Amino acid sequence: MGDKNANKKHYFTTVPKGEVANVMEAYSKDEDKEDIVLWLKGKEDDSEDYELSKFDRSEKAFFLRQKGSLLSKLTGSSFIDKDVLVKFRVDRFQYFTLCHLMFDPEAKEYKIEIKLDLYKSQQRTNFRLVASELVKIQFKMNNVVFNAHDISAGGTSVTLEKGDEEKYSKDQRFEKNELMVNGKKFDINLCIIKGIFPAKDEEGKETGFTKLGIAFESLSKETEEELFKHINSEARAEEVKIKFNLNTKKGS
Repeated sequence: MGDKNANKKHYFTTVPKGEVANVMEAYSKDEDKEDIVLWLKGKEDDSEDYELSKFDRSEKAFFLRQKGSLLSKLTGSSFIDKDVLVKFRVDRFQYFTLCHLMFDPEAKEYKIEIKLDLYKSQQRTNFRLVASELVKIQFKMNNVVFNAHDISAGGTSVTLEKGDEEKYSKDQRFEKNELMVNGKKFDINLCIIKGIFPAKDEEGKETGFTKLGIAFESLSKETEEELFKHINSEARAEEVKIKFNLNTKKGS
């Protein structure tokens, strides 16, 4: 299993302090802007959507109106006076930060001020996601379930149990395979063994095991696009958790 920080160098950069207000202003002026998404630490599945009411450049503040059902608007957000993770998009990039959610009962508006680091996602092609404490990757091939080392839309890599080396050869083909990335299943109709080489530890020393490099072949455009999007989504989610210390295994 890889280092839990193995993916972070690939995906995010910190927005310079002097540019934060410009990013927020660009969002406020976008006529086709997506909603701002808020969620509590460790509870990404219980997020809330907000639309922008106004932007205050001097305070680096967004004033927001909660979206959703009439009941949710009447009862108000349970996030009030709590620290929340914030996500919004400007052009092709997503931005993340941590803010304190405030509420003005007279104006019936919510408010967040960006005081901490603002992170910008980077666009990458065929990103390779590395297995970690936060990312579990499994690949079923030849009726054997492997804990994979990494994954991209193009393939994966696994380590064999000792004694299984003779079962596999370069350019060997396997049909009806399954890939699982954090519980999300993908059918991989055909894969090919592209490389067989000694497995190495983090210090580059051979472990005595054998590693397989596996390529996915003949993926449908729909499957390839879905896999690409899911891998990139998991990469973003992992780094957000790392940057804001959201590893629920540690009591988040």
